[in-house]
Amino acid sequence: MSPATSPWSSRWHAALTEAGLTVDFTRGDENLNSYSIVIVPSLFVTTDAQAQAIDDAVRAGSSVLVTDQTGIVDESLRVRLGGYLGELQSTLGVWIEEFRPLAGAWARPGAIPVSEEASIPPVVTLRGDVFTGGTATGTEWSETVHVREADIRAVFDGGPLGGWPALTRRAYGQGAAWYLATRPDAAGRAELVQTLIAESRLRVDTVIDGDADGFVETVRRGELLFVINHGRSTVSLAVQGRDVLTGQHAEGLTLAPNTVAVVSPTTQTTAQAATLPSGVKTEGVTASHVTSVG
Repeated sequence: MSPATSPWSSRWHAALTEAGLTVDFTRGDENLNSYSIVIVPSLFVTTDAQAQAIDDAVRAGSSVLVTDQTGIVDESLRVRLGGYLGELQSTLGVWIEEFRPLAGAWARPGAIPVSEEASIPPVVTLRGDVFTGGTATGTEWSETVHVREADIRAVFDGGPLGGWPALTRRAYGQGAAWYLATRPDAAGRAELVQTLIAESRLRVDTVIDGDADGFVETVRRGELLFVINHGRSTVSLAVQGRDVLTGQHAEGLTLAPNTVAVVSPTTQTTAQAATLPSGVKTEGVTASHVTSVG
């Protein structure tokens, strides 16, 4: 598939990395069973092989989150028969009756002028105990979701879809299949990621002392732990080992904003959870949507 253009895969990637997880990208038609968490952000073009791989991952024990506009057409761009989501309806235990976009208008060269206020997309409130405080905010999109065999974890609160499912979860095989019918803001995405981490019983260790003004990304590749300070303040490492870039002891080493340490640990302390066999895969979507899935 060609490189993706949708920003939503990068936003889910950010939510996962900010939670301390390492993320792999995949075509989605290979074996996903070794991953604890699988995110499927708007896989508009879904092949039979991808649908089967997603189903297999859930049955094998993965927590799989599928988001809106997935399973709409096949690889030949033919609309899936039997309704939106196609074969994934049986995996997720839901079916989609209708799309209800929330997005505002946008100005295009040569097109009818759009007022500034019309370009501001409306939002929708989600209500459910999966969110801290009981609510979250959805943007750009909503769908009319019918439940066949799933638990409703959050509903739309107010508007034309008030009371209708917004987030569902189906216990299936050894895992769980989640469906999200809108696009939550950053806080909502962060809370859903924490829910999936807890459900998957992944361990995410802290590798810095105190809090960062921003986030610190940690990625393990082989024996090396990469620590990248994306924040706006200097942080101090709390992991044992040696920084191979400077030769210094890692514990207590300070990282200024936008700098990196590459630690060869003396212990197996890890700030990531995506090294096989337990990890996270973010599935790319269509030929025009997501990540390096190609």
